[in-house]
Amino acid sequence: MAVVSGPMRITDLNQEQLVVDMEAQCAWLDQDSYLFETLTRKISGRKAKAKGQSGSIMSVSRMEHKFRERRLIALTTTVDTGGASASATSIPVVDATIFHRDHLVYAPATGEMFAMDEDVGGTAVSGEIKVRKLDSATGTGIVNALSAGDILINLGESHAEGEPIPPAYATQEEDKYTYVMQFDRTRESTDIEKNEEHYGPSEISNQRKQFWIEKKRELNMLLYLGQRTRETASATGDYSGSRRHVMQGMREYLTTNAYDASGLTGGLTLEALGSIARPTWQHTSATAVKVMCAGLNAWSDISAWGDSAVRISPGSEQQWGVTFRRLITPFGEIDVGYDLQLRDDHGLAGLSYIIDPAYIYQIQLQGLPLQMLLNRVDPKEVHTERDVITGTRGLVLKLPELHREIYDLPA
Repeated sequence: MAVVSGPMRITDLNQEQLVVDMEAQCAWLDQDSYLFETLTRKISGRKAKAKGQSGSIMSVSRMEHKFRERRLIALTTTVDTGGASASATSIPVVDATIFHRDHLVYAPATGEMFAMDEDVGGTAVSGEIKVRKLDSATGTGIVNALSAGDILINLGESHAEGEPIPPAYATQEEDKYTYVMQFDRTRESTDIEKNEEHYGPSEISNQRKQFWIEKKRELNMLLYLGQRTRETASATGDYSGSRRHVMQGMREYLTTNAYDASGLTGGLTLEALGSIARPTWQHTSATAVKVMCAGLNAWSDISAWGDSAVRISPGSEQQWGVTFRRLITPFGEIDVGYDLQLRDDHGLAGLSYIIDPAYIYQIQLQGLPLQMLLNRVDPKEVHTERDVITGTRGLVLKLPELHREIYDLPA
């Protein structure tokens, strides 16, 4: 027994007599929001049901998932590096294959129209089209010089009376692919920890909740940032030569469909957003209403817009399980939500995505959904209780022309 001389201080008290914080719920620092994962999972569920599958994710049969896309032959291309001088009979172009014998070619920059003078562009000189002055014989070139970047429009074939019909040509379907990736994470606790009394939910319950949130948060990031990879693992022994897959994310899908917003003056305006999104509506297969997962900088700008830009009151529109604002641009409508993961302390505040909900969805390998397996007790470890999150996921984005990345938008 300890004897205390003089006045009693708080440090002298038996600590078991002090009041303990007995709140039933613990204060959680982090949020459980993962907008993009939720959105694409809801879309995937509709597609899965349309294919007679149960669950919320489309099931596929191989880790390398292939899909096909078809495009119309382009109407335009641009003059390539070096341009073409006046009287030139050969013009360097970015895509020579869209031009064929007797096609009429129009150059908006000069107002001149001329004709193809070879069966298929790129035959005489690789990467160039052989042309002639429209009303002259072979060997006469264009009248006006063309600069690199000038647009050339294909107006189709002009047929001479009695001339044989031109050779056939068509487009092929394109094969695309992505990988389904497998992932695991383990949580462990002891039998004593399990049976100790706790205030409110047990520590194991809280750990399981946190466990799930953290995995979904990682997955949300992977759907944006994943880089398609199939590697041979460096492990030795039984795992030597095993395959590790990484899914393809939005950034990699939209490499050529990204808009550099670093030069926008005055931030993101409704007119600027409409202009950025306009190319995604240039095709008749596009969905009328796009969905935008906005980063911090874009959301800050949008939140400062006047009510006239918002058709539906903020917070009242529920779609795909997410609350959106609907914006009316000069070219189409966009439902916008803020993804809390696209923020400054993640280095992603200037990033946003405009997606076409008809052409994006998550996939999983059949029989291996994302799930938490509880109480996986190893007989050799009778005092340890183990939970495992395991599963497979991938992202399919079709027709990148219908989607758009916005990057480096200033704060």
